[in-house]
Amino acid sequence: TVLCSYQSVVIDAGNTGSSFQWNSGQTTQTISVTANGLYEVLVTDLNGCTSTDNMLVQVLPVFTIELGPDKQYCPGSTLILDAGLTTTGNIYLWENEDTTIATTSTYTVTEIGMYYLTVADNHSCVTNDSVRVIPSNTSLFAYFLTDSEVLTGDSVVFVNLSHPHPY
Repeated sequence: TVLCSYQSVVIDAGNTGSSFQWNSGQTTQTISVTANGLYEVLVTDLNGCTSTDNMLVQVLPVFTIELGPDKQYCPGSTLILDAGLTTTGNIYLWENEDTTIATTSTYTVTEIGMYYLTVADNHSCVTNDSVRVIPSNTSLFAYFLTDSEVLTGDSVVFVNLSHPHPY
């Protein structure tokens, strides 16, 4: 049995009315398990007959995503939100408010607001995160490093030396 890091499983030895001895120390018919291990039970019925059984439980490592702190966005620029996962087989669900906006590992922002991402991995373990996209407070200035007089027929080349670089 494979579990996500936030799950548990109840193992039931059946045989109501019998006595139970689990290798984990419990003496009940059912036990709740949240850790890796081989869980074995010895069942003794009212006639003294015994039987054993076991279950191997594997708990997967914590599965998380991190979209980071608030992001600044300037309309017309490109801001890509990325789940940052390198594993394959994941299912992605990007939302803003209650609307699904994408089902890919990345999303290209088109407006400010809250963005929510839910990801299910190939074991159906689920994690989520959100990020707020806010208007950029960066001021951009243009400086001409040479005479700005242009005559008809002149060629003009603009070089972007903006600092800080626009987002």
